[in-house]
Amino acid sequence: MSGTVSKHVTVVGELSRLVGNHALLAISECQQELVCGSDHSANLQRIRQLVTDPKVREVDAAVLVMLYALRHEGHPNTDLKGLVSALNKRSLLSSLMDFGGARARQSDLFGTQLPQDVSGIRKRFFKGLKGVDNVYTQHKPLLLETLEEVMKGRLREGAFPYCGNAPSMPPGTK
Repeated sequence: MSGTVSKHVTVVGELSRLVGNHALLAISECQQELVCGSDHSANLQRIRQLVTDPKVREVDAAVLVMLYALRHEGHPNTDLKGLVSALNKRSLLSSLMDFGGARARQSDLFGTQLPQDVSGIRKRFFKGLKGVDNVYTQHKPLLLETLEEVMKGRLREGAFPYCGNAPSMPPGTK
């Protein structure tokens, strides 16, 4: 039992050291705010600070800039060029916008477009009223919502076309 406790303490100590040395809590909080929040200026200021922080690893800085690019690509005061310039001082940024920008996507990645139906508007309204218990777990991936729509049989074929013959449905389903 003493050996198990010793291993546990060693692993937890190393994890704590890595979290502190690479500013992982600050990065995680910034990622959550980028995805779930809507304050452009606060996001931009925080990302500038983290991208230039020598504790932040290059890969983490690149992820922050890419999330910012996807989230705020249509914002009139976006400073993607400034962030890319700051990032290029550390590493190279790929052509994310060509592959993941709004022109390349078929769906609303961040849920910023207003829903067209009443149930979507109601869902968004109540989601906005609900408080967030933990800032690090507030993001719900788009895949989760897509899978919920599939299970309810409400997936729009226009947004998710299929190739070839229509899939066969089991008896008793819509």
